[in-house]
Amino acid sequence: MPHNAHYRVYLGAYTGPDSAANGIRLAYADETGQLRCTDTVADTYDPSFLAISPDGATLFAVNEVPRGRVVAFAVGADGRLTEVNSQPAHGSAPCHVSVHPSGRFLLTANYLSGNVVVHPIGEGGALRQACHAVEHSGLGPDRQRQEGPHAHQIVPSPDGRFALAADLGTDSVYVYAFDADTGHIALKHEVAPRPGGGPRHLAFHPDGERFFLVNELDSTIVECAFDPRTGAVRPRLTRPLLPDDYTGENLAAEVVVTPDGRYVYASNRGHDSIAVFTGDRGSAVGAMAVAFARFLVAREDVAGVIGLGVHYATYTAEVYRAGIEGVPRGQWDAAAALSLPAHRVWTAVILPQAVPRVLPALGNYVISMFKETPLLLAIGVLDLVGAAQEAGSEAYRYVEPLTLAGLFFLLLSYPSSLLVRRLERRVR
Repeated sequence: MPHNAHYRVYLGAYTGPDSAANGIRLAYADETGQLRCTDTVADTYDPSFLAISPDGATLFAVNEVPRGRVVAFAVGADGRLTEVNSQPAHGSAPCHVSVHPSGRFLLTANYLSGNVVVHPIGEGGALRQACHAVEHSGLGPDRQRQEGPHAHQIVPSPDGRFALAADLGTDSVYVYAFDADTGHIALKHEVAPRPGGGPRHLAFHPDGERFFLVNELDSTIVECAFDPRTGAVRPRLTRPLLPDDYTGENLAAEVVVTPDGRYVYASNRGHDSIAVFTGDRGSAVGAMAVAFARFLVAREDVAGVIGLGVHYATYTAEVYRAGIEGVPRGQWDAAAALSLPAHRVWTAVILPQAVPRVLPALGNYVISMFKETPLLLAIGVLDLVGAAQEAGSEAYRYVEPLTLAGLFFLLLSYPSSLLVRRLERRVR
């Protein structure tokens, strides 16, 4: 939500005795993507998922508790939230909400009870009593996670004529016809893209004729064709979200498509990464390791290659800084007491202790860099191709020239890391 050249970002959370959060927090993101968190702007229990109304005047949140509720908040001029009202979610552990494009209905997915619910939205964003609910049925091959229905998401199609629900427990995507007058939904299609996949979230491409589905249990992303006239769904391409050599545990989480449709991002919990794909028929171009990610929001004017380049350029320095700071203070004091020259302090005392502390992390990183650098360069090449196509059009934006800077950092970081490896060998 733009605000004085910054973007408001509302942060949901799980609350309770084991959490530092007590509700919804407000942060601001500047043009570089840097987040500045402020304080809690709404006290509410377990607001694990949020959705904003099309006019930006109302924010909706779930209370993901056994007897779940959905809550409406009025958004103030200063970004603070004032509760309008709440309604029962008519299910257990509501985990996702979305707003119909008309702004007149709120759609909710209840995870534990495996049902989806529609609430009308009244004047001032107030939630009215639920007008319709549908129970899912069935199970999947994973007897621990798919012993019954677990509705994980329900979203409207871009034109609002359909609502699509992803159910992790039944391995299905349900397509409902949506009555924009009454809010009633009627099942039209049920599709099971991958047995045992565990559908979690989906995101539509701007063309409205396809969407990308993330499967939580097998860590895959499926590109599905969508007929906006009939609601028919046809799975087409399936891609893994993890590198082939990763053997640890992972749960895929969120998927978003950039507003221009050029990129698709999917997050991994466990591998702690974001997989990056092009929006062109689902062809994969690469992945990068980032911090733990559960939810994602995409902005059209984010130059992702710059972030990738800076990530590579600064990682080595950060690892060494952490290793140097780990050298006991007494070692520094002893070197000072011996009046050793500065270069001897570093080569004879500090680096010999710092390097062994960082070798495992740095070695793993260099290995991954050899694997991922060609893929990251492919992202840069695709950005440059897009920039060339847009250079002669009125749609040309300032982001594309910045891609050159990102590529510069990326190329510079590679030989820099190799030089650091040579330094390691000399120190050892």
